[in-house]
Amino acid sequence: MTHAVRTSVGAARTVPFVIATVFGLWAIGFLSHSLLHGPPESLLERANFSIPTVHFQSTWYPIASHLWCADLAGYLATTALLVAVCAPIERRIGSARTMILFALTLCGATVFAFLLIAGRDAVDISWLRNLRSASAAGPSVGVFGVALAFTYRLAAPWDRRVRLNLIVLLIALAFYSAQLQDLLRLAGGLTGLALGFLLFANHRAKQVRPTSTPKEARLLVALVMAACALGPLVTYINHVSDGPGVFLQRLWVSPRPTAVALQRFCTGTPIHKCQMISVHVALSGLAPFTRMALPVLLVLVLAEGMRRGRRSAWIATLTFNSFLACLGALVVMHETRRFTAAPTAVRTLGAFGWVQLAASLVVPLSVMILVAATREHFSIRSTEGSYRHLFFIGLSALVCTSTIFVVGGHLARRQFDHVASWHQLLADLPLRFLPPTYLGLVAPPIFPQGATARALCTWTGITFWAVLLTGTAASFWKCKPALSRPNTEAMRDLLRRHGGSTISFMATWRGNSHWFSPDGQAAIAYRVIASVALTMGDPVGAPDSLPEAVRGFVLFCAYNGWVPCFYSITDELASTFSEMGWQMLHVAQDTVVPLESLDFSGRKWQDVRTALSRAKRSGITATWLSYADAPSDIIGQIELLSLQSRAERGTPEMGFTLGTTRELADPDIRCVIALDVGGKLHAVISWLPIFRRGQTIGWTLDILRRDKDAMPGVIEFLIASSAVRFRSEGAAIISLSSVPLSRLDRGEPRKAMHLLLDVISTSLNPIYGFRSLLAFKSKFQPTYHPIYLGYQDPASLPMIFLAIGRAYLPSLSSGEIVRLVGRMLRQSTQRRRINHGRSLRPIGPAGGLAR
Repeated sequence: MTHAVRTSVGAARTVPFVIATVFGLWAIGFLSHSLLHGPPESLLERANFSIPTVHFQSTWYPIASHLWCADLAGYLATTALLVAVCAPIERRIGSARTMILFALTLCGATVFAFLLIAGRDAVDISWLRNLRSASAAGPSVGVFGVALAFTYRLAAPWDRRVRLNLIVLLIALAFYSAQLQDLLRLAGGLTGLALGFLLFANHRAKQVRPTSTPKEARLLVALVMAACALGPLVTYINHVSDGPGVFLQRLWVSPRPTAVALQRFCTGTPIHKCQMISVHVALSGLAPFTRMALPVLLVLVLAEGMRRGRRSAWIATLTFNSFLACLGALVVMHETRRFTAAPTAVRTLGAFGWVQLAASLVVPLSVMILVAATREHFSIRSTEGSYRHLFFIGLSALVCTSTIFVVGGHLARRQFDHVASWHQLLADLPLRFLPPTYLGLVAPPIFPQGATARALCTWTGITFWAVLLTGTAASFWKCKPALSRPNTEAMRDLLRRHGGSTISFMATWRGNSHWFSPDGQAAIAYRVIASVALTMGDPVGAPDSLPEAVRGFVLFCAYNGWVPCFYSITDELASTFSEMGWQMLHVAQDTVVPLESLDFSGRKWQDVRTALSRAKRSGITATWLSYADAPSDIIGQIELLSLQSRAERGTPEMGFTLGTTRELADPDIRCVIALDVGGKLHAVISWLPIFRRGQTIGWTLDILRRDKDAMPGVIEFLIASSAVRFRSEGAAIISLSSVPLSRLDRGEPRKAMHLLLDVISTSLNPIYGFRSLLAFKSKFQPTYHPIYLGYQDPASLPMIFLAIGRAYLPSLSSGEIVRLVGRMLRQSTQRRRINHGRSLRPIGPAGGLAR
């Protein structure tokens, strides 16, 4: 507890400005009795918080408005923003710069407030007269300004993404809500953006910026679509909508009328219209809200498809915005006719009303223009038959939900406003699939009153749309590769001519696709898993063509909407990735043994010499064979060893960069087995060739299987025997292969992701023995070479780790996952008990542990 307090105090000392701001905000709120419900009326009157009563002589009004919040929720939210946003920024750029940015941002918002006052005096706009109290603004104006200014200190591409997200958020709130606090936040954010460009221009110029790709353009379009969809929903939830987009918002979500509005509407209104509004009032809760948000959910799904570059999402987006534009045009025509038909004395639409009408038409048209202008970035097509499959899923969902509604409605026919007939249920069925926004266009023939009838009317459409939208989103995850096909023979030919890394031969394994450079001088083996293009080692080809091959493959992935990830790459390509602005994560350790100086003498080789002597005494010999031509009894024993290995772990064999018996039939792979005089198989290992300029210069250890009753040290015996044989054949090195999730830190800086990998390695080590395997290989005194994971965007790391996990364990079932997690928990519990028992051992008289 004391350590935690000291840590908190030490962290607080690094952010004095944030601590002082939070303390001052709460102190002023407490002293002015404003914490629960905002500033009292007496304080509002003296401080001139209401913008319609503010004049230029009240110069302190906009500044004073930032000293209070609207209510307790505002105080808590503002405090969270200051701590979560401004505190990390203050640690990076210092307290003085943070305070200056914060103050100048508030000044920018102040100038904008005075311009609003001037605009109110010059232009008679009802919206300016209806702006709410400025007390709700609070210090959050400065938070957004500081955050946008700091985006110029972020590394690419995070600077553009954070900046774009914040700007789109502020613009959407100002467009749909247009409350005073929203406008001030937008003004403060734009001020901070300008200040950041001026203050951090030198830092920005020194950054290594990656080349802009179609992925960034797709992300921009997707963000604009998401903002257009979420803006109306957010303002609906907050019950505020006075901005230019108010008419457009009603095309997305329809506000639920209050009881007072219902009573006023039903006075002198036909009974069927009053019943419709009554249904809208009664349908409150999660299900009606979800149904009301169906257009928003549809656009979010399409935005995900646009982010992935899908042509079908591009077409659907154009179609949907065309529909919105047509509705907007109808709204404009209707309001224009109503305004023209009204007498001159009652024409009250006003200038801002015309702006709101124009926005309902201009915004969908603008989105259509943006989507059409970026057409070349959305050319990825789905796999063959996926949309046919989606059509059948949607049709099945439609038939099932319609049947349930009609049959269930007939059984509960007395729970409507009158006994519902089959004809009325069928006539009402299409309305169940429409959002409540559009139900006012048609009068339903029946009105639900009972619980069952209401549930049928509410959940029928939600269930259908949930199935359809889920299937549509899933179809966007599947795509048809544009150029790539497996070409093992061409890859093998390049590998023989130019060579590669110690694991490059794995590029010829089944399950890999191969991308070839336009000139055919380089190739990359990869697998697409969960939209991640996971490569298999370094590119293969002429050394001069490899950097250009890396860039070409990245563009190929961007074209297909994949996340490129270069897995198990060596130091030779580090400079190429540095020039591209990529990041490298140390994920494994390759162990290479030079054969020229190999000598089993010395204390370090004691275990190996013991294994060789024990095998000689026991009559165990190292026998070389080709797996494809091996006797059936030997193949059966090898398969039995693999089954035993899987049974002991309770999980399937790992694949990807770890070979299985399926790959042993390759004629280039060599196997060596340990047989005793009785013909019993004790162990088997396999070796992959390492090519360099048409020659086999070494071998890489792949499969390693040992019988549970085998001679102790049998694996050491096979590896040592193989090393001697390869050296006599002229090989220069052997690689004991890389060990996943294990590494030796050679003074390199530890990243946060290294800590996560250490946790994963520790959890899986009792089952797969990664660290134990690395310790075992150290017996052969290898030289260690780091193996890296190269990635472009840190935000894609969760997807990359998921793809790597699925690559290593592609056939892991749900039951095996449960068993794997259970075993990991048991092993963790046992380790804690062992460590706890060791800590409780009594200390002996000599200062050592008592035995």
